[in-house]
Amino acid sequence: MKASFTLRRLAFPLFFLTATSIFASERPDFVKFKNGSAREGSVSGVSKGNILIQTSLDKGGKLEASFPITEIELLSMAPPPSLNDAKNFAASGKNDAALASLEETLKRFQGLPAEWLDLATFDLITLQLDAKKTAAAEAVLAAYKKNPFPQNDTIALISAKLALEKNKPSEAKSLLAPLLEPQQKKQANTKAQNAKIGQALFTMGEILQSEGDDSRALECFLLASTIYSSDSLATKKSETNAASLEKEKRVLVP
Repeated sequence: MKASFTLRRLAFPLFFLTATSIFASERPDFVKFKNGSAREGSVSGVSKGNILIQTSLDKGGKLEASFPITEIELLSMAPPPSLNDAKNFAASGKNDAALASLEETLKRFQGLPAEWLDLATFDLITLQLDAKKTAAAEAVLAAYKKNPFPQNDTIALISAKLALEKNKPSEAKSLLAPLLEPQQKKQANTKAQNAKIGQALFTMGEILQSEGDDSRALECFLLASTIYSSDSLATKKSETNAASLEKEKRVLVP
C-alpha cells in the first residue's frame, strides 16, 4: 500500500463522502419479499423477528403491518434520525450520548439487511471498547451473528476490533487482510463497501500504531479519512489520529 504525494498534500479534504450521499433517499422505504410482493412506506422498527412498516392512509393516520424478516429479499431504507444524532454527538465529543443513541438504533432495527446498520454496528463496537465495555461489545457480535442476514465482512471488522482489544494484533491483521484487498480496485466498489474499507483501514492503523509502526499507521489513517471516508466514527477518529501523528510526532508516510 503506497500513498501518493497527492494524498499526503490533501490530507483530509475533497474525497469526503457524507452518510447522506451514501444512504439517504427522499423516496419511501421499499421492501421486496421472496414471494414477489412488495411494500412501500416507513420502516418503524423490528419486533419479534418481524419488520414493521407504516403506510399513510388516504384519510389521514397510518397503518402499521408486520412481516417476517426472513422473508425479505431486498430492503431499500434510509437511516433513521437517531443515527444522525449519534454522529453529531460523536463529532461533538459527546461519546456517552453517541453510544446511547447507537444502542437505541440497533435495538430498534437489529436484524434488517441494511448497509447503514452494519456500519453503525462497527461504530457501536468502537465506542463500547473506548468505554472499556468489552463484554457488551462481545454481546453485540454474538447477537449480530444470529441475524438473518449476517455479513462476513462486518463480522471480521468487529472481530478484529475485539482481537486488538485483547492484545492479539496478529489475529486482528489476519481478519482485516481480506477486507483490504479490494482497496486496489476502488472503482469497482460501492460507496458502502468503500466505507467498510475505511473502517478496516482505521483498525489496521490502530494495530500498526500499537506496534510502533507510526509511519504505516499514518498512511492507513489518511486513506481512511479521505478516499475511504464515510462520515462515520472511523473517519473522525482517523482524522484525529493522523493529525496527532503528523503534528505531534512529525511522522511521514513511507
